[in-house]
Amino acid sequence: MNLEREQLERVDELKTAPVIGRPYLVPAVPFRSEWLESRTGWSELKTWPWVPVMGPRHEDAEHLNFEWEHYHFDWRFVPRHMLRMSTVSRGRNRFFARVATGSMVHLERLEHRRFVCARRMPIFPRSLAQGWMAALEAAYATHRLRKDCAVCPHRGMRLAGQPTNADGLVICPGHGLRWDLESGRLVPAVQTFGQKPKTKERHP
Repeated sequence: MNLEREQLERVDELKTAPVIGRPYLVPAVPFRSEWLESRTGWSELKTWPWVPVMGPRHEDAEHLNFEWEHYHFDWRFVPRHMLRMSTVSRGRNRFFARVATGSMVHLERLEHRRFVCARRMPIFPRSLAQGWMAALEAAYATHRLRKDCAVCPHRGMRLAGQPTNADGLVICPGHGLRWDLESGRLVPAVQTFGQKPKTKERHP
C-alpha cells in the first residue's frame, strides 16, 4: 500500500483533469463520528469516514455572509452514496451548497488519502449565487490570472483540469466565477441576477 501511495499522483498537483476510474491522492478530512450518527441514511460512510475536499480552508464572510471556516467537497471523488444523499437533500447540482464545516468534519486533520475519481466535476449552478454573485464578480472584475498559475483569486481554488462550459470558460468549482484562461479575464454571467442581460465579452 505504501508503494502504491508513492506512485499515485496528487490531484492538487495535476495540470489536467483526473481520469475517471483512476486512483489519486486527494486532500481529505475525517467526519466527526457524532455528526454521522446524527444523520439518517449516512451510516454507510462510517466504514470509510474520510471525505475528499479541495481548496484552502477559508471562510466567506465578506461576500457570502458565511463566517464559518470550511472546506469545499471535491465532488469528483465523493462516494456515490454521499452524492446521492446530498442530491436528495439539496436538489440536482445544488449539493454544491453543502460544505465541510467544523461541526461536520475535523478541519485540522487534513491529509492526502487514496480516492478513485468517480466523475467529472459538475458545473457550479448559478442558481445558488442569486444573492451574492454580482458583488463577487465586481470584486474581481479587473483581476487577471497568470497563465502559469491558474488559481481563482477569490479563495484559491485550482482551475487547472476543471471542465469548461459551452462558451469555453472555466467555472470555479468553489463559488462559480467564470474565467477565460487564455486571456486570464473574469467573464461575468450573460445575465447577472437582478440586472439586464449583458453581451458576452469577446477577447482577441
